[in-house]
Amino acid sequence: MIRGDSMRPLLRPGDRLLALPLPRGLVRPGEVVVVGDPRGGRRLVKRVAALEGRQADLRGDDPAASTDSRDLGLIPLPLLVCAARWRYAPASRAGALPAASPAVHHAPPRAAGATSGTRPPRDPSQYS
Repeated sequence: MIRGDSMRPLLRPGDRLLALPLPRGLVRPGEVVVVGDPRGGRRLVKRVAALEGRQADLRGDDPAASTDSRDLGLIPLPLLVCAARWRYAPASRAGALPAASPAVHHAPPRAAGATSGTRPPRDPSQYS
Protein backbone atom coordinates (compact mmCIF):
# COMPACT_ATOMS: atom_id res chain seq x y z
CA MET A 1 0.00 0.00 0.00
CA ILE A 2 1.27 3.47 -0.88
CA ARG A 3 1.80 5.57 2.25
CA GLY A 4 3.44 8.79 1.06
CA ASP A 5 3.12 11.48 -1.57
CA SER A 6 6.43 10.91 -3.38
CA MET A 7 4.84 9.33 -6.47
CA ARG A 8 1.99 11.82 -6.92
CA PRO A 9 0.17 12.33 -9.20
CA LEU A 10 0.52 8.73 -10.47
CA LEU A 11 0.19 7.06 -7.06
CA ARG A 12 -1.62 8.35 -4.00
CA PRO A 13 -1.65 7.29 -0.37
CA GLY A 14 -3.93 4.26 -0.03
CA ASP A 15 -3.30 2.94 -3.56
CA ARG A 16 -2.58 -0.78 -3.67
CA LEU A 17 -0.32 -2.21 -6.34
CA LEU A 18 0.42 -5.48 -8.05
CA ALA A 19 4.20 -5.72 -8.38
CA LEU A 20 5.95 -8.51 -10.27
CA PRO A 21 9.54 -9.71 -9.81
CA LEU A 22 12.03 -7.96 -12.06
CA PRO A 23 13.93 -10.28 -14.40
CA ARG A 24 17.65 -9.64 -13.86
CA GLY A 25 18.94 -6.88 -16.09
CA LEU A 26 15.56 -6.03 -17.60
CA VAL A 27 14.75 -2.80 -15.79
CA ARG A 28 14.32 0.27 -18.00
CA PRO A 29 14.25 3.99 -17.36
CA GLY A 30 10.68 5.14 -16.80
CA GLU A 31 9.59 1.99 -14.96
CA VAL A 32 8.01 2.21 -11.52
CA VAL A 33 9.80 -0.19 -9.21
CA VAL A 34 9.68 -1.47 -5.67
CA VAL A 35 13.09 -1.16 -4.07
CA GLY A 36 14.55 -2.22 -0.76
CA ASP A 37 15.40 0.90 1.21
CA PRO A 38 19.23 0.99 1.33
CA ARG A 39 18.91 2.28 4.91
CA GLY A 40 17.05 -0.93 5.76
CA GLY A 41 13.68 -1.90 7.10
CA ARG A 42 11.15 -1.15 4.41
CA ARG A 43 10.34 -0.92 0.71
CA LEU A 44 10.09 2.22 -1.42
CA VAL A 45 8.22 2.79 -4.69
CA LYS A 46 10.15 4.97 -7.15
CA ARG A 47 10.64 5.55 -10.87
CA VAL A 48 13.87 4.56 -12.62
CA ALA A 49 15.26 7.83 -13.99
CA ALA A 50 18.49 6.36 -15.39
CA LEU A 51 20.76 3.35 -15.23
CA GLU A 52 24.46 3.79 -14.59
CA GLY A 53 26.33 0.50 -14.77
CA ARG A 54 25.02 -1.74 -12.00
CA GLN A 55 23.19 1.11 -10.26
CA ALA A 56 19.95 3.00 -10.78
CA ASP A 57 19.04 6.64 -10.32
CA LEU A 58 15.59 6.42 -8.70
CA ARG A 59 13.20 9.36 -8.35
CA GLY A 60 9.79 10.11 -6.99
CA ASP A 61 7.38 11.81 -9.37
CA ASP A 62 6.91 14.61 -6.79
CA PRO A 63 10.47 15.77 -6.04
CA ALA A 64 9.44 17.95 -3.10
CA ALA A 65 7.89 14.97 -1.30
CA SER A 66 10.39 12.28 -2.27
CA THR A 67 13.38 10.68 -0.62
CA ASP A 68 15.20 9.20 -3.60
CA SER A 69 18.60 9.11 -5.33
CA ARG A 70 18.98 12.83 -4.71
CA ASP A 71 19.21 11.91 -1.02
CA LEU A 72 20.38 8.29 -1.06
CA GLY A 73 22.74 8.27 -4.05
CA LEU A 74 22.57 5.68 -6.80
CA ILE A 75 20.86 2.44 -5.77
CA PRO A 76 22.47 -0.96 -6.49
CA LEU A 77 20.35 -2.94 -9.00
CA PRO A 78 19.97 -5.97 -6.67
CA LEU A 79 17.86 -3.76 -4.36
CA LEU A 80 15.27 -3.32 -7.15
CA VAL A 81 12.99 -6.25 -6.40
CA CYS A 82 9.75 -5.73 -8.34
CA ALA A 83 8.15 -3.71 -11.10
CA ALA A 84 4.81 -2.10 -10.23
CA ARG A 85 2.42 -3.03 -13.04
CA TRP A 86 -1.16 -2.57 -11.87
CA ARG A 87 -3.13 -0.53 -9.33
CA TYR A 88 -5.95 -2.71 -8.01
CA ALA A 89 -7.33 -0.38 -5.34
CA PRO A 90 -9.11 1.86 -4.97
CA ALA A 91 -11.43 0.43 -7.61
CA SER A 92 -12.12 3.89 -9.04
CA ARG A 93 -8.42 4.21 -9.98
CA ALA A 94 -7.70 0.58 -10.87
CA GLY A 95 -5.73 -0.18 -14.01
CA ALA A 96 -2.34 -0.66 -15.59
CA LEU A 97 0.39 1.78 -14.59
CA PRO A 98 1.94 3.80 -17.43
CA ALA A 99 5.67 3.35 -17.98
CA ALA A 100 6.54 7.04 -17.81
CA SER A 101 5.17 10.31 -16.52
CA PRO A 102 5.61 13.41 -18.68
CA ALA A 103 5.43 15.60 -15.57
CA VAL A 104 8.64 14.20 -14.05
CA HIS A 105 11.61 16.58 -13.89
CA HIS A 106 14.84 15.13 -12.57
CA ALA A 107 17.86 16.79 -11.02
CA PRO A 108 21.22 14.98 -10.74
CA PRO A 109 21.64 12.76 -7.67
CA ARG A 110 23.49 14.10 -4.65
CA ALA A 111 26.12 12.05 -2.90
CA ALA A 112 24.61 9.80 -0.22
CA GLY A 113 24.01 11.81 2.94
CA ALA A 114 24.53 15.16 1.21
CA THR A 115 21.94 17.89 1.52
CA SER A 116 21.19 20.54 -1.03
CA GLY A 117 19.93 23.17 1.34
CA THR A 118 16.82 23.60 -0.83
CA ARG A 119 14.43 21.90 1.54
CA PRO A 120 14.39 21.47 5.30
CA PRO A 121 15.29 18.12 6.83
CA ARG A 122 12.30 15.88 7.48
CA ASP A 123 11.49 13.51 10.27
CA PRO A 124 12.60 10.02 9.04
CA SER A 125 9.08 8.72 9.66
CA GLN A 126 7.92 11.05 6.86
CA TYR A 127 10.08 9.42 4.15
CA SER A 128 8.09 7.98 1.29
